[in-house]
Amino acid sequence: MSILNTPLPESIEISGGKYGIYTDFRRWTEFEQMMEMDPPAKRYAEILKKYYISLPPKFFEAVYALCKFYAGGIMPQENSENCGKRLYSYKQDADYIYCAFYAQYHIDLEKESMHWWKFLALLRGLDENCRFMQIVRLRAMDLNEIKDKSERRRIAGLKRKYALCDDKNSGLKDDDFADKISMLF
Repeated sequence: MSILNTPLPESIEISGGKYGIYTDFRRWTEFEQMMEMDPPAKRYAEILKKYYISLPPKFFEAVYALCKFYAGGIMPQENSENCGKRLYSYKQDADYIYCAFYAQYHIDLEKESMHWWKFLALLRGLDENCRFMQIVRLRAMDLNEIKDKSERRRIAGLKRKYALCDDKNSGLKDDDFADKISMLF
């Protein structure tokens, strides 16, 4: 699917049926954060209610389809570079993202209504010299590759300054997960 020649999806196909979804970027910037909620039963129940207009009958397919939509229609390869390594947070980096969109595209994200995939395309296209992309690049740096000790200390200090907060709750438990989820269907 290409953003250039295909209308952006407003629904997800699961087992031959189409299920409407909410596509505005504001909702989707919360998706990753919601996937980390505790407990899992509450997490998935909230996610399904927040993103589907009408709930699909198959739970696991419904969650997988949302993850695929969140990724822009393509699930990342597990062996791809930086897979699993978070380099930005829509919550923590909101100001930087807002400023980058405003400066580069003249888009006021506070006022704009935009499909999630359009937002992703614009985010991926941000100029490497904007503050947000500089911070992302800094977080991705491997300190072991920096030979100069003073430069390594300087970069280490910047990495600490711009480090992502860990909002995840530890000790997730799956007790009564199936019972709580089945109430949705």
